[in-house]
Amino acid sequence: VLLSYLFCGSDAYFRFNRSVLIDETDIIGKETFDVPILCDVDCRVYISVPKSSLKTTARMLIGYLKNFNMGFNYIATKTDNGEKYYWHVWDPRLPQLTIYNKNKNLEVAPFLVWVVQVDHANNVRVFDANDVNYHILDPKIDVVTVMSTEPFTLSTITTGKMTMVVTASGFDTILYDGEDECQNVLKLIDPSAYPEVDLWSNGPLLTLSFDRDTQSGIGLGTKVGDASIFSLDTPSFITSPGYISCEAIDLNSARTFRSSLYPTQIEYQFESNSATNVVLSAEIDVAEDDAVIVENKGSQYTWFGTNEKKSQELKPNGLTISWNRTEMEKEERFLIQIEPVNQGEDSTTSEPEPAKTTIAEPEPVRTTAAEPEPEKTTVAEP
Repeated sequence: VLLSYLFCGSDAYFRFNRSVLIDETDIIGKETFDVPILCDVDCRVYISVPKSSLKTTARMLIGYLKNFNMGFNYIATKTDNGEKYYWHVWDPRLPQLTIYNKNKNLEVAPFLVWVVQVDHANNVRVFDANDVNYHILDPKIDVVTVMSTEPFTLSTITTGKMTMVVTASGFDTILYDGEDECQNVLKLIDPSAYPEVDLWSNGPLLTLSFDRDTQSGIGLGTKVGDASIFSLDTPSFITSPGYISCEAIDLNSARTFRSSLYPTQIEYQFESNSATNVVLSAEIDVAEDDAVIVENKGSQYTWFGTNEKKSQELKPNGLTISWNRTEMEKEERFLIQIEPVNQGEDSTTSEPEPAKTTIAEPEPVRTTAAEPEPEKTTVAEP
C-alpha cells in the first residue's frame, strides 16, 4: 500500500507563490530533478532529513551550474545558534537549482527540501522538529516555522497577552500576506487563557506568528513521533497526513506533502477530567470509503464529501477521531478544529479564515529528537 502511494502521480512537489516543497516521491527513478522555482533573487534552501535517512541522503546534492553543489546532509544537520541552517543562494544568471541523486540504484529515502524566495526575513526563525534544543525566542521574533518529514507535537507555553496565529505553511505566506491563498488552522486571541497548548502537526510545515508586547513570553517545544492523548480543555486542530493550509499555485503541483513516514491509518484521542463543551469545525475532502470517524460516548459521526464543511457541538470527557486511508490515487485531506466553549468569547476563533500577517515580539523553544528508526528507502523499478 505504501509503495503504491509513493509511485502514484508524476509530480509531488507543492508550489507556493514564493517557495516550493519537494519530497522523496519527486525523485524516484531520477538522477536529477530541476527545482521548479527560480533563484535569480535571494533564495534560502532548507533541508530536513530524519536520522533514518542519513545514509541514503549522504549521496544526494542540490546545486547549480554543475560545479557548485551542497550535500543534503550538510544543510540538514548544520545549525546556526540552535536554529535551522539554510544555504543562501543568489545568482542573477541562475535559471534554477537541480537535485542530484548519486545513489547507485537511485535509492531514495524520506526528506524535505524547502526552497524559499525571500528578500527580507529579519524577524523570522526556522527550526527542525528533529533537532531543535530548548530555545528562548527573543522579543524581536514575529514568526516561527517548524519543519519536519514526520509527524510531531508542538507545545507552546505563553505568558502575558498576545495573539498567536497558526498556519500549516511556511513563513513566506505570512511575510507576503495575500500572495498565497491560505487559511489559519488556529488562532488564539488571548493565549494567556491557555498558558500551555499542545498541537499535533501531521504536515511538513507549521508556522506560528505573534502579536505581543515585549513583556509577554513564548516558549516552544517539539517532540517527533506518535502523539499522546491531548486535552479537550485547550484549543487545538488535527489534519490529514501531509496537510498544507494553502492552495497550490502550480497546476502540476500536489495538494499535500508526501512522506513514507506518514501512516495510512491515524487516530487522535482527546480527554478531559470532566465533560467539556466543545465545537468541532471541519473542512473535509475525502471519499466515502475513507470517511473521517468521530466517536463520542458510543455515538459515531461519519464525515466525507468534496470540500464539505462540518460542525458539531459535543460535551464529552473523551473523544476519538480516526481516519483509515484506502484511496491512494486521490489527494484527500481534512482539517478539524477543536474549540472548548464557555472559556471566554475572545479566546479563539473556530472558523478557518485567511492567514494574516502579524507584527510582534516573541521569546521561549524546547525540543526532543526522535529516536533513530530503520531506514526506509525506495528503489526505482527497472
